[in-house]
Amino acid sequence: MAPAAHSFYLRNTYLENNLIKPGKLSVLGEPTDLRRIHQDIYAVGAEKDHIVPWRSAWRIAQLTRAQTRFVLAASGHIAGMINPPSRGKGGHWTNDTLPPPITTEDWLAGAAKHDGSWWSDWTKWLAARSGKRIQAPTVGSAAYPAVSDAPGSYVLEKQARAAMRSWSRKLRRSWRRSPSRRHGSSDPFTVKAWTSRAQTTESRSRSVAFRTRPQLFSPHSGSIFS
Repeated sequence: MAPAAHSFYLRNTYLENNLIKPGKLSVLGEPTDLRRIHQDIYAVGAEKDHIVPWRSAWRIAQLTRAQTRFVLAASGHIAGMINPPSRGKGGHWTNDTLPPPITTEDWLAGAAKHDGSWWSDWTKWLAARSGKRIQAPTVGSAAYPAVSDAPGSYVLEKQARAAMRSWSRKLRRSWRRSPSRRHGSSDPFTVKAWTSRAQTTESRSRSVAFRTRPQLFSPHSGSIFS
């Protein structure tokens, strides 16, 4: 995030909390007023979130004129949100009381706990507000063919770089502990050679399009590919 944007974000949503003040904050010349929001809202908070405390996130239900469904996920800022149902982990709380509770204490006291990811509840909420499901559209064209399936080759490139860095650290630790180094004799894996090899490998990871899942960098083959 650019420094100016980061400063703007922290000042207006944390320090001065201007986002909840009608007309106080403007974006691209347009004054913001949360009371103008009428579209249904699905809001999620995480029980142990240290960045966005769930009791603060819950207040969105009081700041707009929308029908809001608030769900509390178990765990923290990352694990509470990224929790596919296939993992069968975690849990979440919901409260369908009408009229909605007016305090977080009342909301939590009347909430029901469910095992598993909140994604399942979100899917049901979306289905009730969505149209008929259709086949996914074909991506790419003759002029611009699809490069690869989602999430894209850049993800594999990131994995390959991480693997290369991990192997490089292991190589350096191994060289530092080697008997030949302790006795002052020449060693084929000197720091200079290690640095050169690591740089060469990183250059390869940038320039080669990944068509297969990369493996750990092998010191014997000098390759990160299958």
